[in-house]
Amino acid sequence: MDKLEKKKLLLIKTESGNNYLISRNIPQVLLLNPILNYLLELYKKGIDLNEWLDKMTVEEIAIEDNLKASKEELRYYYEYIQFLENNKYFNTVKRHNMTENKYTAEMIRMQLANTQQIVFEVTGSCSLRCGYCGYGDLYYGYDKRDNNNLTFDTAKKLFDYMIYLFKSPLNRKSHKRIAVSFYGGEPLLNMPLIKKIVNYAKKQRLNNKEFFFSMTTNAVALDKHMDFLVNNDFLLLISLDGNEKQNSYRTFPDGSSSFKKVYNNMLKLRKKYPDYFDKSINFMAVLHDKNSHKDVVDFFNKHFGKEPITSEVNSIGIKAEKQGEFKRLFKTRYSGFSPIDIINYTKDREKILKTPFVKNLSTFIHRYSGYVFKKYDQIINKKESVHFVSTGTCEPFEKKIFITTNGKILPCERILQTYYLGKVDEEGVHIDFREIANKYNLYYKKILAGCNSCACSNGCSICIFNLNLHEDKPRCDIQMSTEKFIDYLQKSLSLLEETPKFYSRIMRDYQVN
Repeated sequence: MDKLEKKKLLLIKTESGNNYLISRNIPQVLLLNPILNYLLELYKKGIDLNEWLDKMTVEEIAIEDNLKASKEELRYYYEYIQFLENNKYFNTVKRHNMTENKYTAEMIRMQLANTQQIVFEVTGSCSLRCGYCGYGDLYYGYDKRDNNNLTFDTAKKLFDYMIYLFKSPLNRKSHKRIAVSFYGGEPLLNMPLIKKIVNYAKKQRLNNKEFFFSMTTNAVALDKHMDFLVNNDFLLLISLDGNEKQNSYRTFPDGSSSFKKVYNNMLKLRKKYPDYFDKSINFMAVLHDKNSHKDVVDFFNKHFGKEPITSEVNSIGIKAEKQGEFKRLFKTRYSGFSPIDIINYTKDREKILKTPFVKNLSTFIHRYSGYVFKKYDQIINKKESVHFVSTGTCEPFEKKIFITTNGKILPCERILQTYYLGKVDEEGVHIDFREIANKYNLYYKKILAGCNSCACSNGCSICIFNLNLHEDKPRCDIQMSTEKFIDYLQKSLSLLEETPKFYSRIMRDYQVN
């Protein structure tokens, strides 16, 4: 192995004093015997271990406090390093980094034919005026909100187009349930359209597949429509930021609090349909300067026996003149956790899975353990080289397709609408798969240099659409130096050592892009 490759080997010591070997390019973690770790430290520096051992004049040396190794033991572990090297343990997998040839029209078409969710933005209207709304005054990059509604004709055109793809030979995925989801604005303000789409979806017949329904809602009008939602087994994601004070950015147009209305609607739903509430209701809380992850979790546990999903205020498309206001209200998932809190959470069997730190563990396990496979052919086909794409960006249409009230098609509702990939109009559905492939190839080509110089490119979770892709060289604010990467690895391994029994649960319950 040449000196450059040796430098890529990362030797990590955890808080408990255990040593690990991690390669940046091979997703494997090796727990090290102290003697092996000592020799690898020398090995990484480029020292010829065989020559070093031959010149050794003493029978044993101190390798750690209160730990000595004999020359015979050192020779044994040197031979073990040779065994690893001869069996290509240290070899880096040749990576074909992001190029203009990554995506093809055929790949995009295949992904759309196998998507798992169709999301309809049924209305631009909303019953609330949330201070951090992604369609509000803080942001640019979306179409003007003029309270317009999606028409059934437009929705039907897209739905029929997707039915055609689902029935085509391109559909090869094993998942049997496809989500039909509703978004806004506030989707409950356009229930006539939702009912038409639900009824239309129920009439469709797909071999070995079925549709189910979901909605993201502020729940202000839930009391009026809960019977229909329950009868059609909707999965509901309710937007609520905690108690009345914590929820104070979510107001009615006149500035009054929406908390009591939403809270009372939850109580009504739970009383009338307790089993449905337990099975089909989830909560989404946005974190900001008036709440924290810890406080929000405590609120939902106490009042509803639920674990909320938490998200940060959208950081994409902030207007230049609104940066100060955004920074004032922005808070990360990790805000509010003191060092003592973190220690206590890691020692509690259930609490660790309720913190944002579990996502770090999940990312680490999925990206660096070497035992995670997204596709069966990754197990069957052993390849000397792999295609590698940095960032945590979803493949276009791999998870969902989203249509706006204006008929724009995007791969996700979280993306600025300036990045739309197609259109539905009076003439039909217009999706140019070659053009989409070219767009994505260009985006990745722009970030190639930055990703290749980032120490954590293998484990990146950033969506490229969080970057300013209109620039020639988009800047990533979380690009990681080797020092920061080592700190990340140390914390991840230390946390896993504290919570070893949760490995399987993390693998089961938490997924990474």
